[in-house]
Amino acid sequence: MSSAYNSIAAISTDEAQAFYEEFLRALKSGDITSLERAYADDYLLVRPNGDTFGKKEILADLRHHSMRFTSFEVNDVLIRTKGSVGILTAAVRSTAVRDGVEIKTHARQLAILSKENERITISHFQSMLSHHKPNSFNCVHGSSPSRLSAT
Repeated sequence: MSSAYNSIAAISTDEAQAFYEEFLRALKSGDITSLERAYADDYLLVRPNGDTFGKKEILADLRHHSMRFTSFEVNDVLIRTKGSVGILTAAVRSTAVRDGVEIKTHARQLAILSKENERITISHFQSMLSHHKPNSFNCVHGSSPSRLSAT
């Protein structure tokens, strides 16, 4: 093994869980500064409709639109780690108000985390829609009926 590999610290499941909880707190509270630190420079968000956004795009969108969560429920969290990488999935149900419009979501989330120099960041976040009620929007972390209308 190379010395570069040995210098990268492994991520634990507890670290991945704590990071995800902090990430959700920042997202729910609209803490853009914390989200900016949490997102890796090469961060990629993939929405349920397949649209993709990088770090700069999603941060600009979050700054431009007002959003607050009125409910947020996380279940079925599964975390796997491989060296410095953490892979997390969770079932999420949430209700948010974005620019005055209520958005209800039920999705399976996938987050890929990495640890480098004792810092954990999220490099990939993807949502897949789960069963949902008719007449509800299905939007997850940066999504809405239109490409940049909601986060």
